[in-house]
Amino acid sequence: MAAAQPADDIEAGSLRGEDDALYSRTRETLVLLQQELLLLRDQLRRDLVGQEVYQWPYEPIFRTVSAREVDAWFETDLPFASGLQCCLLGGGGSLVNIKAALFQLEADYEIRLNELTSSSEFSKSAYDKLISGIDQFWKVNLFVTNNFSGQVSVFNAQAKRIEARQQAERNALSARPNATEADREALRRQHEAEWRGFFDDVLGEYGSIVTRLADVRARWAAEVWEWQNYAVSRNSDAGDVHALAAVGLVNLNDRAFADPQNGQDPQLDSTTSFFLNFPGSPDLFYFGSGWDAYSWCAARPAPDIQREPGNCGRLTMGFIGEIPVDQLGTRAPLRTDFEDSGSGGRPEYVPGGPLPPAPFDLAN
Repeated sequence: MAAAQPADDIEAGSLRGEDDALYSRTRETLVLLQQELLLLRDQLRRDLVGQEVYQWPYEPIFRTVSAREVDAWFETDLPFASGLQCCLLGGGGSLVNIKAALFQLEADYEIRLNELTSSSEFSKSAYDKLISGIDQFWKVNLFVTNNFSGQVSVFNAQAKRIEARQQAERNALSARPNATEADREALRRQHEAEWRGFFDDVLGEYGSIVTRLADVRARWAAEVWEWQNYAVSRNSDAGDVHALAAVGLVNLNDRAFADPQNGQDPQLDSTTSFFLNFPGSPDLFYFGSGWDAYSWCAARPAPDIQREPGNCGRLTMGFIGEIPVDQLGTRAPLRTDFEDSGSGGRPEYVPGGPLPPAPFDLAN
């Protein structure tokens, strides 16, 4: 029979076991974020590189998307307009930052194994990397869809080209001295048929973008709730690092994924809400005014994205935030069954009330 292990060694072994679990779980999540970003980057390389976009609002121009530009969205700071930059710039360099976080996590773990740092220090560092990684991941997912340089701006360019060509055709017909009403009606029908085909194409592609974003939001908000449950399960003392992480993860879900425009806490200023409601609506695609005159548009074949009353030609991404974030997983109640340990207690989080300060630095 082996000799009894000293109590101090048992406790240290237990802590190292918990650190092992946190390390493995954090690494797995960061690797998954990295893999999804690589897949998104590769998809955008296929779908966007070589495409013409209509860039606005400062100097509206037609230009062609390059592979270097797409890569920059993931490797360096994002080239935002100043207002949108306030909210989403933290998504810039997301792939580089997650690679660096994985490298640093490995280094932190080695240091912890050599008992040069405490379990609390290692845990805080791991949670910090997790929260920052998910925050940046969601921001870059939103950014690449925007209507001034991303996926939706391709539709802007196509619409502008169709509009300009059709106007030239109308001008040419008007210049014909022998043009008849039948000629004008034939051209009108031809133009409507062209818009109908474009409308159907955009509804399909825009709808696919919205469906993808809704899926990403649902999966990763649920993942955050799983992490919050994990942090609560590790919480052994009021105000310890896991208690702070549990609050930080609630904070992350509210500040990243909540959308107060869909009946959620109106005090929140979330990334999702900012993207959907920022002046200029970076999620928006607008066919133009008067489209309710077309029966095939007024029928609203895609109600999830044709959401504005009396304006069937305005497409928005509000559907992505439709399910309240609290319904995308199970939030564990924060523990209160502690004896007073003199630690000063825990941060309070009151559902529907003001959020506590984030205990970890989120990318802003």
